[in-house]
Amino acid sequence: MRTPFIAGNWKMNKNPKETQEFLDGVKGKLPDASKVETVIGAPAIDLTTLVAGAEGTPLKTAAENCYFERRRCLHW
Repeated sequence: MRTPFIAGNWKMNKNPKETQEFLDGVKGKLPDASKVETVIGAPAIDLTTLVAGAEGTPLKTAAENCYFERRRCLHW
């Protein structure tokens, strides 16, 4: 049976400080990686913080693409 996969992102709505606060809030609350694969995608400005903060946790990281707007949720 396949491992369930949960992924999320926050578009351009967090800065590095908010990214760290988010990671601090979810550490210890993530499901076991053998039961659920968990991924967060973030824009380039947050990747260094996200990758460092996810180290040693079951959280996997991904990069979002770029967009010219300062803040916006992209719903097409």
